[in-house]
Amino acid sequence: MKRVRVLIERGSDGTYSAYMPDDDNLPFGSIGDGASAEDAKRDFLNVVDAYREDYPQEVAELSFDFAFDGESEN
Repeated sequence: MKRVRVLIERGSDGTYSAYMPDDDNLPFGSIGDGASAEDAKRDFLNVVDAYREDYPQEVAELSFDFAFDGESEN
């Protein structure tokens, strides 16, 4: 199982984004947005799920560690 770090950050408009840094060497990227951190996380996972058709093996081997960036925790 490959563990992938996913950062959640709060934008200046108060909405949240969840994204994978570019250092994971995956054949796809994913980002989620939402009014809350949980909404962004859910949207992120929905986008990853959409990649299952094109990258079934890669997606099946992933697990995600969600973490707030330093500024968004406050």
